[in-house]
Amino acid sequence: MFFQRKKYILLTLFISLSFYAQKSSISSYKIDYNILFNGEALLDEGIASLKQNYIENHWEILPVIEGFNFSITNSSPTEFFKIPEEKAIKAIQKSNKKDVIVRDRAYLLLGKSRFYDQRYISALQAFNNIENSLFVREYWKSLVYMTIDQNELAFKTIQKGLNYKSARNEEKKSLNLALIQYYINNENYDKAVKSLVKFLRSKNDKKLKARLNYILAQIYFEKKNYEKAKGALKNTISSGINKSDNLILWSKLIYNNLINSPDYNLFKKLIRSERYRQNISLINYFNAKLILNTDLKQAEHLFSNALLSNKIDITLKSKIYVELYKINMSKKDYLLASKYLDSSLLYLDSSTLKYFRLNRTKNKIKEVVRIEKENKILDSMIYVNSLSENERTKYL
Repeated sequence: MFFQRKKYILLTLFISLSFYAQKSSISSYKIDYNILFNGEALLDEGIASLKQNYIENHWEILPVIEGFNFSITNSSPTEFFKIPEEKAIKAIQKSNKKDVIVRDRAYLLLGKSRFYDQRYISALQAFNNIENSLFVREYWKSLVYMTIDQNELAFKTIQKGLNYKSARNEEKKSLNLALIQYYINNENYDKAVKSLVKFLRSKNDKKLKARLNYILAQIYFEKKNYEKAKGALKNTISSGINKSDNLILWSKLIYNNLINSPDYNLFKKLIRSERYRQNISLINYFNAKLILNTDLKQAEHLFSNALLSNKIDITLKSKIYVELYKINMSKKDYLLASKYLDSSLLYLDSSTLKYFRLNRTKNKIKEVVRIEKENKILDSMIYVNSLSENERTKYL
């Protein structure tokens, strides 16, 4: 009797535990598909919307991680990420603390929603709660730190992730990209180049390889190593990615202007192409730069034409105005040169060294213009005084 009763209690306990486990499993399943799946889908939609409104600045070294700057350049992204954040919080509240996989996924969704909503400290708090997905946690934390200019904290976080004994090569890739970004942020270009070259030897998708080769070329430009820059640009051009990608256009234009025997017909070919209708101003700018020393009049015409387009970024505008300023200085038309320099300064960040230098130059030119005006008045007075009274009467 005692053994039968004990057997009955054990069976009941087993059934209860099985029911609890099944209930917990069903609960995790519901959180996974009803809450997290929808939240992640909405997050992807939000990121896609940011990407659509984001224009990469190819005049500066691009971020190694595409999308790294999406949230920074968008003034009001909240509308895209409020619901994914709510979904993540709901998943955390409904989940069992033992469901680490589900909770890690929810905290990742929460952190990413806040990251793209520009609430970086709140995002960091969310990422810190990730328990098992260690590489993902350290990767996203490093992005937060770099976004808020805490590069040394980012470096420590990246090193921590890379030092995990269980790290596999595929898992290290994202952290290695973050490490390259850290080197670029600190202008440690030697280490950035070394890491990029090493990374490019590994198997990567062609779009990533094209991007990294372009960035490598940009860094070589900073180091004034133009031969190696040409090689990296050539690798981007031959990468096999879609020809309408801006990386291809920029690489072709820069490469063509670097080589000893440039293709002067390239610009016409690019303008005729449907792919680059939005980039005519950029193409005309590179065309003008190429012929600047051989056909000044045509170069000036191309620069002026480039300014007429509505599809022109402010950096390009500023650069064109600087070129027109230089052309008019060479023609000793100081007044017009001064006006072009004024226009250029309108599109520059007043806190930059370039703005300071151009503004100082502008003040010097204004003084030259003032003296020139005074000299013209003086010359006119001398001329009038040299005339007879009858001639003076006719002249006046």
